[in-house]
Amino acid sequence: MPIDQDRQIRIGILSHEFLINIGANDFLKLIISGLALRERTDIVFLHPRPPAAAEGAEVAEGAEGGAPPLPYDFYAEACPRMSFVACDIDPDSLETLKSELGIDVFLPSIHVLPKSLPYVTYWPDCQPKYYPEFFDEQSQRVRDERILGLLAGGKPMINNSRNARDDMVRFYGADPGQIFNFPVAPNLPFEKLVPRPELCTPYGLHRRYFIMCNQFWVHKSIETVIEAAAITKERGYDVDVVLTGKMEEPRIPGYIDSLRQLAAELDVEDTVNFLGYIPKDDQLELMKNAVAVIQPTLFEGGPGGGSIYDAMSLGVRAIVSDIPVNRELPISAGRLALFEKRNATDLADRMGEFLKDGYKRPSSEDLYQLSKRSVQALSGRLYEAIDYCLSLPVDAAPVQTAGSTDAPN
Repeated sequence: MPIDQDRQIRIGILSHEFLINIGANDFLKLIISGLALRERTDIVFLHPRPPAAAEGAEVAEGAEGGAPPLPYDFYAEACPRMSFVACDIDPDSLETLKSELGIDVFLPSIHVLPKSLPYVTYWPDCQPKYYPEFFDEQSQRVRDERILGLLAGGKPMINNSRNARDDMVRFYGADPGQIFNFPVAPNLPFEKLVPRPELCTPYGLHRRYFIMCNQFWVHKSIETVIEAAAITKERGYDVDVVLTGKMEEPRIPGYIDSLRQLAAELDVEDTVNFLGYIPKDDQLELMKNAVAVIQPTLFEGGPGGGSIYDAMSLGVRAIVSDIPVNRELPISAGRLALFEKRNATDLADRMGEFLKDGYKRPSSEDLYQLSKRSVQALSGRLYEAIDYCLSLPVDAAPVQTAGSTDAPN
């Protein structure tokens, strides 16, 4: 039964496992934006205790009103009325929060919690099933145990795409009605759409450029972009390639150095710019002025990943790898193009086409209306999952957890 629109409900945001990288931060902020559209929803942002308050602090320290504690003001942009609570997220602490703060439902949880707690689960994707070479056997086993535990509890699960939903059914026997996949929902606030050219000045980009904004993980296939940069240079294009994102790949020591070495071997050190991790607002401004955003990934849980959501929100063209999940994107000639994954020549061909074609970004007002429609669609899907959760019978029997330290990717 749908939630009564006149009923006040309170949602606890389980942020602890999502404060790890830009992609996870943006995902959590998008969820908050969708939840905030319902006026009679109170949102409580549950975050880790400050180190000095880790021992002996009250469960609801810092709750109810006042300015959000740094660095959580980023999330407050999505819902200014949201309150903030420093807490632990073990089952006993969540039971206490549920009682003391009157929380109706917790989300998103990557942990198996007692059935007596009302919660919505989340798992990003089934990447190890497609690329087992990127994961050791233990981490694959732990992921399998965790996902099976989340599904066995009967709670609704949210994820980012039809593809991820279908994989949960295919690999783990999930009930399709239990999985609530999100629509493609690019969303940025109006102030992020307004040009701020001063943010580009420090980066000294004087030529036209393409940009890739990713974590530097091996499955992002960054080599393909560097190889495509070499091809465009050989073809006589006067263009740079800008790479942003945290330059770490803990699973493969030396991987980042190998990318720099590849750029040197292909003689593109003068056209490939490794900017590393930069402020989000700077990244968005660089996107606005790019020929296109490139997403060469071999695997994603959601269509295009966060960088393509940002590109669509900004009205910037994009070139994405032709993998199943990316086919959920609204592919359109001259605006969003596919290329064969790991095929640098095909990518260079698409880059050449975009360099030859003129393009004008939509107005900030048109883009803002797109964001509004996107977040409304997302909001509807989120509340379907919450309806499902609140309709489940209360069961005090706890489910055993798998005991993993995995975080969303």
